[in-house]
Amino acid sequence: MNNNGDSIWLRNLWLRFITSIDINEGGNCFVSSNYYIDTSYVARYDSLGNLLWEVKLDYDANILLASAPDSGVIVSRNKIDLERYDSGGNY
Repeated sequence: MNNNGDSIWLRNLWLRFITSIDINEGGNCFVSSNYYIDTSYVARYDSLGNLLWEVKLDYDANILLASAPDSGVIVSRNKIDLERYDSGGNY
């Protein structure tokens, strides 16, 4: 959605449940989820809804994320660990 509440794009995500969503200043959307049992998921979509990258992580945790100023994302799991991914999805 934009600042007026209008839908910009819509995507069906076949994920177990979404744990966090954040949008950066450039309109990129970051989504985290529990993908399957014992696997978590972080993805980045551009402002048109195209998937730019996705990362599947080998742990089952409630992941929270925040977009970083350089178009990367900071990921937190279990309120203990912080991981930073750059704009290309690299850890």
